[in-house]
Amino acid sequence: MTKEFENLLDLLKSNVLENITLAFNIAPNYKTEFEAHFGMSLKEYQELYLYLKAHERQENWFEDNEYGNDFLKGYVLDEIQYQDQDNITFIPKSIKYLKELKLLRYDNCALSHLPKEIGKLTKLTKIEANGNALQEIPKEIALLQELWELDLHNNQLANIPKEIGQVENLTILNLCWNKLKNIPKEIGNLVYLQQLDLGNNELEDLPDELALLTNLTHLMLSGNNLSSLPEEKLEVIYQIKNLAFLSLPNNNLKNISSKIGNLSNLTHLNLQKNAVEFLPKEISELKNVSHFYLQENKLKEIPKEIGNLHKLDWLQINNNQLQNLPKEIGKTKKLSTLFLANNQFNVFPCGLVDVKKLYFLDLTNNQILSVPKEIGQLKK
Repeated sequence: MTKEFENLLDLLKSNVLENITLAFNIAPNYKTEFEAHFGMSLKEYQELYLYLKAHERQENWFEDNEYGNDFLKGYVLDEIQYQDQDNITFIPKSIKYLKELKLLRYDNCALSHLPKEIGKLTKLTKIEANGNALQEIPKEIALLQELWELDLHNNQLANIPKEIGQVENLTILNLCWNKLKNIPKEIGNLVYLQQLDLGNNELEDLPDELALLTNLTHLMLSGNNLSSLPEEKLEVIYQIKNLAFLSLPNNNLKNISSKIGNLSNLTHLNLQKNAVEFLPKEISELKNVSHFYLQENKLKEIPKEIGNLHKLDWLQINNNQLQNLPKEIGKTKKLSTLFLANNQFNVFPCGLVDVKKLYFLDLTNNQILSVPKEIGQLKK
C-alpha cells in the first residue's frame, strides 16, 4: 500500500465533510488500490458510503460514529435502521457488501422495491420494511437461510413468491395490510413458522398446505374475503392443532364449523364483526380459551356448552340479537369480564348470579325492566 493511498484512507476515516469530499475527488487515481482494499469498485464504495452518510442523523455527521473509521474494512456493521424517513426511496445494490448485516429495518419510508442483491446478505435474521410502497418480494429471499422474521406489513404486495417456502428458519411472517389474493402452497414448507399475519388483504383462497404448519400458534386472517370460500377450504384452519391465537374478524363469515373443536389449544378466539348466527356445541372442546370475542355478529342464542369453558376469563357478545343466556353460564369458573350491551334482553340473565368471579358486566342498551336481588351474590 502506497503512502498516498494511506493518506486517502485517512481522509475517509476522518469523518469530516471537507476531507470526505477531497478523498472522493482524488480517489479515481487509485481505483486499483480501492478494489484491492475494499473488494469492490470505487463507484460501488462511494455509492454505499454516501448513501449511509446521507441518511444517518445529521447530528452524527461530524462525530466519530459507525459510518466513519473505514466502516467497510475495520468496522463490522451488523444492522441498518431507518424509520419515518420519506426521502429514502431505494436500497442501493451495493448493500450486498455489508456481509455482516443481521437486521435491516426501513419502517415508514418510501421504498418501492427490495433489490435482488438482498439475497447476498446471508446473515440477515430480521427484515422490517413496513409502511412503504413495496409491490413484490424478490425471489432471492430464498437465499436468506438465517432469516427468522420478515415483516412487510402495510405495503402494496399483490403476491408472495413461491421461493418464500425455502426460507426454512422463518418463524414470524407479517404481511397484513397488503393486496394479497392468495398464498402459495409452498408456505407449507415453513415448518418452524409460529406467527402468520395475513390480515386486511384480499384473500380469496387458503392453500391446503396451511395444515402442514404444525408449529403455528398465531394465525391472523382478519379483514379478508373468506366468506367467498367453500366451507371445506375454510376447514384447513381447524387442522392447525397447535393454534393458540386465531383472529378472523371482518370476513362476513356466516357459519362456524363443528371442527373448530379440534383447536383445543386455543387461548384467544376472535370472531367479531362477522355474520355468525349460531355457535356449534363443539366449542365445549376449547378447554383453554380465556378470551372469546363474538361482538357484532347475528347470534340469537349461545349454546349451553359455554359452561364447559372453565378457563374463560373475557367474553364479548355485545351487539348481537340475544334475548337470554343459558343458565350454564354460571358454571364458568374464571369469567371476570362480560360484555352483553346492545342485545335484546328483556329480563336479567338468571345464570349470571352464579358467575362468582364476575368483575365487570355491561348490559347497556337492552330492555331489562328489573334486576334480581340475587345480583348481590356477585361480590367482586
